[in-house]
Amino acid sequence: TWWAEFNTANGMPHRAFGEPIPTVGSDPVSRATQFLQNELAMYPLPMDQLSVSAVYPTQKHTYVHFIQVHNGLPVLTGRVMVKLDLQGRVIAFGLDAYASIGISLNPAQGDAAAIASASAGLTNIGSVVVSPQLRVLPVPLYRGVEHHLVRVVEVATTENGTPARWECWVDANTGQLLYRQNRVMHHAPPASAGAEITGSSTVFTQNPFIPATLEPLANLRVVVNGVAQYLDPSG
Repeated sequence: TWWAEFNTANGMPHRAFGEPIPTVGSDPVSRATQFLQNELAMYPLPMDQLSVSAVYPTQKHTYVHFIQVHNGLPVLTGRVMVKLDLQGRVIAFGLDAYASIGISLNPAQGDAAAIASASAGLTNIGSVVVSPQLRVLPVPLYRGVEHHLVRVVEVATTENGTPARWECWVDANTGQLLYRQNRVMHHAPPASAGAEITGSSTVFTQNPFIPATLEPLANLRVVVNGVAQYLDPSG
């Protein structure tokens, strides 16, 4: 028995897992490739566009990762994964590749338009870098997908002494900003910020035959910055 969650944009399983399926091959890559070509022949996988990006062995499994490259251009979010057990059998896979990419690979707009679009709305800009490598971006639609030729632009800014690195994906034909995210992650809260911690759990207070109830975790030990503290009797 197998279970699958489908990617409605490409009509293929985003993640599928189930009982082990035997494969043939001398190594994880050949086994994964054989599985994709033979066992998944019913799906429109662009095998000629898949390139091995990484092989991760663990104590129990081996993960084989592929990336998609269309006519020399990387396909953003175009990935395929095959998970093997110790016997080289497939126990999971994911197909996030895209067939029938029918777009022109000749951009209508240059770097200047991409920089203007990527920088819009940002202040205190320190530097802007446009990647020379164009990319293909699949954008999901309702039960479908449309593909865009994009430029990747990095905009460096500073706000109140805090640096930011904005990764921007700009349509190379229309100049539309399709995606922007700050790659600088912030974790620590300000020193003045307080925190209130409560703990509760659904437990069987008497026996498994009486329905479980939500109860406070009284006197729970919590370690914050190496200092152990305890919740009060009300959790």
